[in-house]
Amino acid sequence: MDYPLPIDFKLQFSDLRIAAEGLNRPECVLTLESGQLIAANGKGGYSVWQAGQSPRHVLPRDGNRQGFVPNGIALSPDGVVLFANLGNELGGIFSIDHAGEVKPVVETVDGAPLPPTNFVLADDDGAIWFTVSTP
Repeated sequence: MDYPLPIDFKLQFSDLRIAAEGLNRPECVLTLESGQLIAANGKGGYSVWQAGQSPRHVLPRDGNRQGFVPNGIALSPDGVVLFANLGNELGGIFSIDHAGEVKPVVETVDGAPLPPTNFVLADDDGAIWFTVSTP
């Protein structure tokens, strides 16, 4: 498949517009085919919105007592949002459903707890890829 834009494609500053306001640390933004945008939310979950609408924030039901800091986010094959936790000491990959239920997906590798985790991707085969960019 060829890249969908010509190699000399350029945007002018005047082409840019604000898509949403009031987001909290939107480190990673996903664009869905439907036109919806999903962004990491620094309060522990994610924000979702359609162009011209206000964002809806999906946060942990427990008020984020665990101190999650979503960095990278991805959609799992079943449509649940996955996030890489860039916590102060511990990281990991977690899922958060539309009601704010957070569940661990990957917290350890070879028995060692994951340090703050940066990025997550779920591929078409169901594998979960992630990066850790901290010691």
